[in-house]
Amino acid sequence: MNLRRPPLSLCFAVCLFCFAPVANAQRDLTDIPKPDPNAEAAAMKLDPKAAINLFASDPAIRKPIQMNFDCTGALWVASSESYPQVKPGEIPNDQIVVLRDLDKDGVAESSTVFADGLLIPTGVIPDGPHAAYVAASTELLYFKDTDHDGVADERRVVMSGFGTEDTHHLVHTLRWGPDGCLYFNQSIYIHSHIDTPDGTKRLDGGGIWRYRPSTGQLDIFCKGFINPWGHIVNRSGESFVTDGAAFDGITHAFPDAVFKTSPGATRWLLGLNPGSPKHCGLEVLSGTHIPPEWQGDLVTNDFRSHRVCRFSVRPNGADYISRQQPELVTTEHVAFRPIDARMAPDGTVLIADWYNPIIQHGEVDFRDPRRDTEHGRIWRLSFPDRPLDPWPDFLAATTSELLGYLEDESLAVRQFARQTLWDHLEDPGFFDTVDQWVNQNGKQLATRTLEAQWLREAAVQPIATAPAMARIQSWKSDPSSVPDNAAAWLRSQLRSANQLTTLNAPTAKKAMADAARLVGAATKITDLALTLEVIVQCGQLNTEDSAVWLHQILSRLLASDQPLSSQNSIDFALWQSIRETAEHWQHGNDTLQEIWQQSPQTLAWAVRAVGNADAAKLLIDRIEWEEISSDEADDQWLQAVGEVATAEQLGGVLNRLLAGNPTHVERRISTLLDATAPRKNVTPANANASVNQWLAKQDTGQLKASTMRWISRATKQWKLQSTEATLLSAIQSRSDAAAEDRQIWINALASLSSPKANQQLMSIAKEGSIADRTAAIDGLVNSRPGRRFRWSWTL
Repeated sequence: MNLRRPPLSLCFAVCLFCFAPVANAQRDLTDIPKPDPNAEAAAMKLDPKAAINLFASDPAIRKPIQMNFDCTGALWVASSESYPQVKPGEIPNDQIVVLRDLDKDGVAESSTVFADGLLIPTGVIPDGPHAAYVAASTELLYFKDTDHDGVADERRVVMSGFGTEDTHHLVHTLRWGPDGCLYFNQSIYIHSHIDTPDGTKRLDGGGIWRYRPSTGQLDIFCKGFINPWGHIVNRSGESFVTDGAAFDGITHAFPDAVFKTSPGATRWLLGLNPGSPKHCGLEVLSGTHIPPEWQGDLVTNDFRSHRVCRFSVRPNGADYISRQQPELVTTEHVAFRPIDARMAPDGTVLIADWYNPIIQHGEVDFRDPRRDTEHGRIWRLSFPDRPLDPWPDFLAATTSELLGYLEDESLAVRQFARQTLWDHLEDPGFFDTVDQWVNQNGKQLATRTLEAQWLREAAVQPIATAPAMARIQSWKSDPSSVPDNAAAWLRSQLRSANQLTTLNAPTAKKAMADAARLVGAATKITDLALTLEVIVQCGQLNTEDSAVWLHQILSRLLASDQPLSSQNSIDFALWQSIRETAEHWQHGNDTLQEIWQQSPQTLAWAVRAVGNADAAKLLIDRIEWEEISSDEADDQWLQAVGEVATAEQLGGVLNRLLAGNPTHVERRISTLLDATAPRKNVTPANANASVNQWLAKQDTGQLKASTMRWISRATKQWKLQSTEATLLSAIQSRSDAAAEDRQIWINALASLSSPKANQQLMSIAKEGSIADRTAAIDGLVNSRPGRRFRWSWTL
């Protein structure tokens, strides 16, 4: 469902309503538990399948914020004792800590401070076993351990210019994508302006960034959210997000999607679990240690209510259906604050516990002694009835072995296989080996094809057009053969071409043309998930061809049995891409004319999406100068014009309708009235004069009841004074008219509030029929509320 943004005052009121109970509970909290991990564990209630143990705790780690594994199985943790604010004169010394479970018993025995001297680092992700990216306030930093002693000895600023308006909203949630890019989030109060090799990139408010380290390219994956502290990519290459300050549960995100609170947005997408509490962190369950029925489920945290939650997420066309399942962990221990979740190398699930009886940084004093600044835990959820997952030695594996790991049940194994393969992209014969692997007979052809494409994208290679086109043609022949990762595969094709263009590569022009050909071919495929990606890419291409493809897709979807409004993601993406490509279709061409002739509602829908004078003119010109193929088309176009045209344009339309075939006037004017009704401040220009001129040519004493209805309605809606004489005449001379019609005329007359109208209404109220008197009194009272008492007394 897509909604318009509520007014700021409403947002503020909602925030106060939502946060007030929590804030009051925080202020009144006096029963502070002792920081005993054993007592905390004893208070936990677990899913019957699960067991829990303490993986790591203070003093090895304190106040964990984000954690990520490297390919050796070491856990990197960003931690902060300085939160929520460094004390005056204090030198911050927040740390990046690396934990290792050396004997594989599920407990970390080794703890190394990789980097320190930081101020509230909000994210860390390793780049191999000896380096890491760190989100640190306005900067994305890169630390490297060149002598392999476990401690960083090089520090480099990768990017700077990220906003710092709110500690909770700084850039965070670092995640490697399967495409070779680093993804990270920012939140609502942040305004970032980043200088990059291809220009300054700006993001106001929340969103997800996408950064390719090998080229320095930075772009925006999606916009919006309030405080999104969770992002994962599932087995099919689709992104899901959680928001720590919203009530939408799990959200499906795709390129260029817009979500709530994005500055300037007039329409946005919502999450999959409306009303669900706020969540922090996100992980997708995979591997053989996890119960099989949980495969693909998502784990996140409700740190306010001390819960570790599980959601099922299943495809539903281009959208998803998500349902909350029984929690993995619940507790009444007030200091248990789960904020991150990661799959461990052995298939268990690790939960980062911020550990604090006090949360938030505005509702409770920064120096409140109840705040905990010393403790933190990482808990390990396992499933005793199931064997642990094996963890490969990625660094010692051959290319063929690494390719084999890309089919592993564990998504973590797949990701580390990719990351290790990225280091071999330039090896001689590397892609020959990849092609041989893809072309082997096997059940995983769709997986292999996508993985190979992701590797090519990471290597900044041109797309392989011939096999890609052959694949799309096979899907056109048999739509049921479209795999669930087809959208991610096609997405990677265009991104590969785009990055060549950004780098001004010699092959860029051909690559973009080839990518566009693939998109054009895919427009004929009816699979909805793939259709969503095609729609997005048409908007990104923003060409005359892609504009035509969008209208072809729109026509097909409008003709289907499933209402477009029920397909949330497709409906939004079409609206956005139609607007993006407006300059290419508003002038029309032969192909578009044919589409619009066969499907008038397609043009009407597109005009509504753009919603400006230029789009309205396209329809106005057709209504005025072209044969209208049917009354249905006429109504659809008029409705769209009424919704988006300017007052001047509407005035011209009104003149045209009044001068048209008399048999169509009533229907067309009624349609225009319906369309303009929600636009309280928009009235057809010179409507009073236009209707007056039309009435002058009529025998007003012989006007049909249906004609009088639209005249009455137009009088009230468009504030027409020129209809007064007609209404007075009808009321006075047509006493035999139906009571319902007379009531309509009387109410319309009352809306004028003129002396003559009021005199007539007072007369009716005293001497008319019961029905007329009721209508007159109602009209007098409602048309001038300030005079209600006087009129009531007089009557």
